[in-house]
Amino acid sequence: YMLVMYLPFFVAEVLHLSGIVTILFCGISAKRYSEPNLSRITTRHADALFQVTSHLAESAIFLELGLSVFGLQSRGNFHFKFIACAMFACLVGRMANIYPIAFVYNRLQDRKCRHAQSSAGGGDHAADASLAVGRYSSEDYAGDLGTHDLKMGPNTCHMLWFSGLRGAVAYACAKTFPNANGHQTAFCITTMVMVLITTFFFGGTTEIALDILNIDVGVDEEEYIRETGGKRAGFVQTFEERYVFPCVIRDYGNAAVDSVGD
Repeated sequence: YMLVMYLPFFVAEVLHLSGIVTILFCGISAKRYSEPNLSRITTRHADALFQVTSHLAESAIFLELGLSVFGLQSRGNFHFKFIACAMFACLVGRMANIYPIAFVYNRLQDRKCRHAQSSAGGGDHAADASLAVGRYSSEDYAGDLGTHDLKMGPNTCHMLWFSGLRGAVAYACAKTFPNANGHQTAFCITTMVMVLITTFFFGGTTEIALDILNIDVGVDEEEYIRETGGKRAGFVQTFEERYVFPCVIRDYGNAAVDSVGD
């Protein structure tokens, strides 16, 4: 299992591709398709091992970052305008991703709610009005749909934009930046400054932003997923259940029957 997890990373490094992106999608695929083949105790041990490994790796990269703050040759490589432009570009780029995606996602949630209401025999006008303005609460649909509010409100979008921290991954990518034109040190210093600014300023004021935006904290993620997920199977999930899971998961049919029986 460990070899399967890290083999794509080694292959990507040999081919001079992005090992970070490769291992990210490898983890997503392994969680979805490989982990169901493991026993429960093996799954727990693997999760604990990966958590410890990731914590050690993150600690090591931040330690290296701290040791490099005054160790890099910054003479001639500290470009204030470039750092400011890079910081501004990151903020604008994050805004250009979060708000359009949130808009499309909310529209899809509106369609799902209207379809569920029509399937259940219609709904009241108050709920339709709340949909029209882009707002509805869990109480509005608790009786009809039995789900919580899945839409992303403006405050949630603001918080997603505000909490875009740059950390270990960004610095690790900057360290592997090619030095063909002699600009690797400048990119490392720029990334380091951005990491320090986002970590100390944005990270240090995250709790204040959560209070100002009135966002709930301490939510049980597993309980929330159980209550909101799995209500309707989408196209991808249907395709996986019919064609992918039977090929990659051992005894998938029997496991599905057992889960339904439980």
